[in-house]
Order: sequence, then C-alpha cells, then structure tokens
Amino acid sequence: MINDFFTHPMRIFFLLLSLFCVLSSFIFFTNLDFITIHKTLFIGVIPCVAYCGFLLTAFPDWTKFNKNLKPHTIILFCILNLAFLSAFFNPFWANLFVAFAWTYIFILSTFMTIQGKNSDQLSIHLLLFLFAVFSFLYAFSTDEKYLHLEIFLHFIGIFIISFRISIVLGKEALVQGGDEISVFIPNLIYKNLAIIMIYVYIICVLADFDKKTLGFILLGIGSATLAKLAELHYQILLKRYFILVYYFLQLTLGTGFIWLGISYLFELTSSADALHIITISGIFGAIYMVINIAGLRHSGFNGLKFDLDIKFGFICIFVGSICRAVFGQFSIVFLLYIPAILLATAFIIYGFKFYHIFKTTKFSEDPD
Repeated sequence: MINDFFTHPMRIFFLLLSLFCVLSSFIFFTNLDFITIHKTLFIGVIPCVAYCGFLLTAFPDWTKFNKNLKPHTIILFCILNLAFLSAFFNPFWANLFVAFAWTYIFILSTFMTIQGKNSDQLSIHLLLFLFAVFSFLYAFSTDEKYLHLEIFLHFIGIFIISFRISIVLGKEALVQGGDEISVFIPNLIYKNLAIIMIYVYIICVLADFDKKTLGFILLGIGSATLAKLAELHYQILLKRYFILVYYFLQLTLGTGFIWLGISYLFELTSSADALHIITISGIFGAIYMVINIAGLRHSGFNGLKFDLDIKFGFICIFVGSICRAVFGQFSIVFLLYIPAILLATAFIIYGFKFYHIFKTTKFSEDPD
C-alpha cells in the first residue's frame, strides 16, 4: 500500500498535506513562537506539498511523461519532511529546504515539458521558478517582503489551476443537469487580467512603490476576480454544490483583494485581516477543493459528488477565515483558536476519508 502511495505522488503528498495542516494548526495552543512558525508552514511548506501532489500527477498527463516518478517522490517527500520539522527549531533551514523543493519541482517539470515537446506550461514554469527564487531570498535575508510576495504567487497559481479545473467543473455540472450539448468556457480575459495585475503588484512591491499605488492595483485584481463570477451566473451551474464552492472561493478572493486595496489606500489597520481571509479561504480553500476533486477523479469516481463530510470541511474553512478576519479583533479565541480548530477539522476529515479511499481503490487516470 505504501509503495502504491509513492508510485502515485498525489496520494502520499495529499495525505502528508493533511497531516501537516492538522499539526500546524495546533501550534497556536503551544508556547512556541507560533507567529514565525505558522508563516513558514502555511505560506511555504504546506502549499509546496500541495503543488508536489498536484503537479506530479498533472504534468505526466499534460506532457505524456510515462517514466517512474517514485524516486522523485521519495526525494521530495524527504525534503518537505525536513522542512516541516526544521520550522519548529530553525526557520532558516525550513525555508532553505522549501526553496530546494521548489527548485526540484521546477527542474523536473521542465524536463518533462522538454521531453514531451509541450510548450503550453510556461506560465506554471515561471511560477515555480519565482517560488524558488523568493524562497531562497527569504531564507537568506529574512525579509518578510519575499514571504508576502509568495502569497501572491499562490494567487497566480490559483488562477491558473482553477481556470483548468473550472472547465471540468462546468462540464460536470452541465452533464448532471441533463445538458450534454452545451459547453462551459470560462472567461480567459479576466483570468489573464488578474494574473498580469498580480505580476505588476509583485514588481511594484520589489520596486518599493507606495501603498496607495499598491492599493489601486489590488482594487484592479479584486475587480477582475469578481468579474469572473459572471461566467457562473446560470441556474444549471449554481445548482451544483461543487460550483457553489468554486463560486464562493472566487467571491472571497475578489472581496478580499478589494478589502486589502482599500486598507492600503486609506492606511487602515485591517490589512492583516483582509490578507488572512484571502489566505485561509482563498489559498487553503482552493487547495482543499483541488485535493478533493483530484482524489475522487483519480480513484475511479467519474462523477463529482461531494459527500456531507467534505461539504462540512469546506464550511469549516470558510467559517474559520471569517472568524479570523472579521471577529479576530474582539477576542483571541476568534483570532487564533477557532480558526485553528476549524482548519484542523477540515483536514482531519480529508485525511481519514481519503486514506480509506486510497487504501481500497486503485489509482485511475483522469476520466477526461
């Protein structure tokens, strides 16, 4: 069974991701320096694990790469476990290991692309390269500007990957609604506008532009994100739970970007709250959606159907982000403890459910 998990990277990394999320959530109940540790874990280590699981499953399909990935999986598994453990003792080594992991994924995915003569993945290659660069810069400089920019790189990744996933979701929603003729085509223009503006934001931060300029850029990102919602305003789509989840993820991201932009423009103290709502709901909500969809589709479940426990997991993530961002100013319970418990609960549900699924079902190729 363990051999099967390493043969198919998605399985071992998604379960490792769940374990890391649960353990990381409970650092807020300890006497450790949870402020530093949670930044390293939730911005660096854990999302990197998610990318490893997703990309080592997707890239072989995209590039027709059919060689054994088990050695690469074992190497990345070891690097990321070292990064996780180091975060509790030495943040420098933790961030350095994360930088090595990003570099390894970048090189491996580039090799797959070159061998497969596939030039359609340049946006993801650029993203992985920048993750590696900013991780190294943060490890050696400890300047949190680079960690902040990694958050925005994650948003670029969300827009790229969610665009591809939305095609699958739209198609499935139409089929479940009895319409096998229509085709769902997500809006490419708004997606590209949002990504370009995030890159502009990153360049402006590196060039030390003032916060008012950054605020206007953030308003533009939020507006483009909210404009993307128009593609989902059809009853046949919104009747499906997985479309509703995707809708609220985009809605939370767009609203959060606008909130953050306004905070920058008027120099409000709520910028940290805005950043947390788009980090928890946006990044971890997107990760939760991807690992659930990929876990089902690569385990022989052709149709998308979220069971009650998965639905409850999404609710936990959304409520946790609202508690942290909206009510955190009133009590440390809402600021730290409730969001931590709810996030841990969501990933405990995933871990137990999909450990059983992965143990009892064979890995299957994506049905599309």
